[in-house]
Amino acid sequence: MRKDAAARDIALSIRAGSTEDLPAALADTDFVLVGHHLAAAFPSIRAASATAGVPISLLPSLAFNATGAAVAIDLVLEQGASTESNHG
Repeated sequence: MRKDAAARDIALSIRAGSTEDLPAALADTDFVLVGHHLAAAFPSIRAASATAGVPISLLPSLAFNATGAAVAIDLVLEQGASTESNHG
């Protein structure tokens, strides 16, 4: 995702996290992408994200490669997430 964002000249800070880390991480997060393998847990993840006012999207089932990265970034941009951090 970092390479794709750089190729598009989009400034994104991207980090992976776990569902256990999410509540603490939301304060410094502008958008949450949830891997399709966590679809069953998505309702509870979405609820935590909504409480913090952070937009969220469930990724479609896709490969974690260049094509998948492009799809993920497109989802963030389509949801209207800012390409600049709102947290500093």
